[in-house]
Order: sequence, then structure tokens, then C-alpha cells
Amino acid sequence: MNRLLKTTTACLLGLVLVLAGCDDDAGSGAATGNKATPPKITPPTQPAGDDTQKPANPDSAAAPASADKPKVIPDTTPEKAKGDKANNQPAGKAKVIPKAKPAEKPKTDPAKKTKAKGDKKGGDKTSKTPDTPDGPQSLDDQMRAVLVLANQGDFDQSLKKIDVVLARKDFGKIEPMKQRSILFITAQIAQALGGQHASKEKTTESHAAFLISAKHFRTLKSQFKELNDGEQGFGGRVFYNEACALAGKDAKAARASLTEAFEMGFDDFELLADDKDLEPLRKDPGFVKFVTAQKTVAGKRKSAALDKEFAKNKPFPFSFTLPNLEGKPVSLESFLGKVVIVDVWGTWCPPCRTEVPHFVELQKTYAKQGLQIIGINYERNNDPIPGIKAFSEQNGINYPCVIGDPATRDRIPNFRAFPTTLFIDKSGDVRLVAVGARPKEYLEAVVKKLLAEPAPAAKKPAAKKPAAKKPAAKKPAAKKPAAKKPAAKKPAAKPSAKKKSAAGKPGS
Repeated sequence: MNRLLKTTTACLLGLVLVLAGCDDDAGSGAATGNKATPPKITPPTQPAGDDTQKPANPDSAAAPASADKPKVIPDTTPEKAKGDKANNQPAGKAKVIPKAKPAEKPKTDPAKKTKAKGDKKGGDKTSKTPDTPDGPQSLDDQMRAVLVLANQGDFDQSLKKIDVVLARKDFGKIEPMKQRSILFITAQIAQALGGQHASKEKTTESHAAFLISAKHFRTLKSQFKELNDGEQGFGGRVFYNEACALAGKDAKAARASLTEAFEMGFDDFELLADDKDLEPLRKDPGFVKFVTAQKTVAGKRKSAALDKEFAKNKPFPFSFTLPNLEGKPVSLESFLGKVVIVDVWGTWCPPCRTEVPHFVELQKTYAKQGLQIIGINYERNNDPIPGIKAFSEQNGINYPCVIGDPATRDRIPNFRAFPTTLFIDKSGDVRLVAVGARPKEYLEAVVKKLLAEPAPAAKKPAAKKPAAKKPAAKKPAAKKPAAKKPAAKKPAAKPSAKKKSAAGKPGS
């Protein structure tokens, strides 16, 4: 159970940070994924704090945090129902929890002052509480105190204070979305308390806290039928830990809790096989068959969810030519024909760092099948390369990293947070955009789906149109041979004088 407990405790203090990513001032537009605005529990008394460091310019140095800066706790309130206009707080933002203020004593109207105690003539004694069901604190004041304690890691006291909130006489009259938020936070605090006890090997106390968490989450589930993604995923962990708490006492109830966990999307089958708390269930001969069936169902559910996600995303072209850590240009077009994951990230971003081991493993496993991962780094200092190289060496990064520029980032529609992951198919189109850190199982499922697609048909070069035939030049008409002129008749030769004389002599 220890691996899951770490995740569960982090869920309370860092769920929004990991799922929503690190906000970026340069980005604008709606977030990909859950766009609902969470309802307020405590009205902000100052500007809401960010969930990470957030300079105006990602390339500029981050300002050091002030020692007097109020603590920040992520806003883990559930998704807002349609039509609820009571709150305009952006999704994925952390709540800034001001220091708890002592409750103001109610002012007593002089006209209604009663006589002091001991006055025989008496009268009504002055009430020490205002006209509220639970004393001087308002709901918002109570929740501020709850969240301050939770932020300090005092989950035990935080849970006791939120129990007071739940016991308010007017709790059923509170705005439904606030009720939903309070139930969700109660389940989270109890879950974190269970993890805290488990880390100290206090099994009995941890199991008791997990059962409390499941009780409150089940109330939320019964009152609000349609759960959002954050609640759904958290519920899977809640019911898994409930099964762990019940396994040694009631195997049938533990199996029922596991079934609920699977229905909520829990799918850590490796943990299921190793968790010592579930040893009593594994002794049941039918348990293996039960788990095998759940694996099949989980696989189909994941596949259907992924198909739905692909259908929602409209493919778009993307390109870049950026310098790598040695200053040599790297072009996305050079990887055409491969499945490419582009990780838009920074070494300063905690959720970004959580994904790096997943990318390293995927590159190692699927490179020969045609996968290529590329990291586009957006750092916060003027000389980022040494830091990126050091991080890459420490974490065994086995894929190229390039230095991003604003123009490349602006080619991503509605970019708003780090990390943002682009999944590019073999033809070079972006098929899916994931904002925030994702588990390895999700990343691998997308990679497998894209690798299974057939390679795009080679584009035939456009056939050249034959050049228009020039009309054949007309041959000049054959010249008729010039009519031969009749040869000039030679004048008849005149007889010579000798012949004349011969002819003239008689008898010769």
C-alpha cells in the first residue's frame, strides 16, 4: 500500500499542480481537458496564488519567494455544475490561504444590555454567541482554518475541524456545490491522514482513516451522481485503500470495495499483486479469476476513453527547426514517417520532471518500432543549456532536447501550461494534445495506438502535364521547277568560201 499512499497524500497537496500543469503567462485560451470552474469554499481575501513559480517571461529568472508570502494549497474542489455562475475562479488555480483570523466577538447593542449577574431584579442574560447555529465562526472562517491546518500537514486536527463543519445544523441548506466541495476535501484530508499514519507503521490508525475517507466519498458519490474526472480518479484510490482496511476483517466487503475501485478507474494491477494488506484476498482461489476479468474490463474502458479523446481532437499540422544542446538545428520534418511525442517542458517545472522517466522508458521500449521523443525546453534563465545537460545526465534522457522559442510555442493552439505533450502521427499531424503530467499507462496507450496505424501512402509526385504541342510549322510548298526556256536556235552556219567555190565549179 505504501506506493499508493504517497500518491494519495500528494493528491491533497499537489493534485491540481500535477493535473493542470504549470501555468504560463504567454498562453491564452481555454484549457484542454476539464474546463469547469471549481466552486469557492473560502472567498479570496487577496489575489489567488499560483501553483508554481510563474515569471512574466519564461526566459527570465524567477524572483525568490518572499518569506512572508502566505501558504498555498491546491484547489481540489470538484467540477462546477452547468449553469452555476456563483464563482469565477479559474480552474487549476491554487487557493491562497490567509492566516486564520480570530473570530470577532459580537457587539452587544447597549439598548439590549441586561443587568449584571447577581442583580435580584434580573432579566435575560446576555448571550455569548450570535444568532448562528455554531457560534461566532462563519462557514468560510471554519473552512479557512481547516485548509490552513491541512496545508501545514496537521491532518488530524484538520479532520476534527471539518467534522464540526459537517455537523452544522444548517449544512443541508448550504449551496449544493459548496457541500460537494466540503465532502470532497473531507475525503482527501482523511485519506492523507491514513497515509501519514501508514508511513509511521500505524496500521490500525491508517485503516481507520481510510474507512472515514471512504464514508465521506461515498456520501458525495450518492448525492452527486455524475462525478468529474478528478473525483473519479481519486475515488478509485479511496475505495482501493478501503479494501485494504477491510481485507483482514471482512473479505466479502473488501472484494466489494475493490470492485468499486475498478469501476472508478483504478488499474494498478502490479500494486494489487504485491500489496500485503490484500494477502487474505489473494488466498481465495477465485481471486485470480476476479482480477483477470477486471484487467479485461479496464483495458476495454481505457481503449474506449482514448478513442473518445482522439475523436474530440481535430488534427493540425506542426513544425519547427530549433537548435539542440550542441547548437545544431533539429527539424521535426526529419522524423516524418515516425510516431513522435513532443514534450514541451522545463526543468524548473515539477510536473514536467515527473514525466521524464516515462518518456525515457518509452523511447527505450518503442524506438525500434518507430517512436521518437523530442523535448522542447523553455527555461527561466539566460543560459539554460548547462542546466538542461546536467538534468539530462542525471535522469538518463535518451532523446534529443531542443531550445524552444515563442514562435514555436505559439503554433500550439490555446497553449497555457507546462508540460504540454503533442502526439504526432506518421504523416506529421498532431493527433492529440495533453496538458499536464500523465501517467505512463496513458502515454503508452497513445503510442501503441499511433504505432498500430498504417504508414501513410507515399505521395505520388504530381504527373507533369505534357507540354502543349506547338502546331507543326507549315512546310513551304515545293517550288515548281522553272519552265525550261527553249534553247535558242543557233543560226545556220554559212558555207565557207571554199565550199562555195567547189560547188560553183562545173564538171569537177
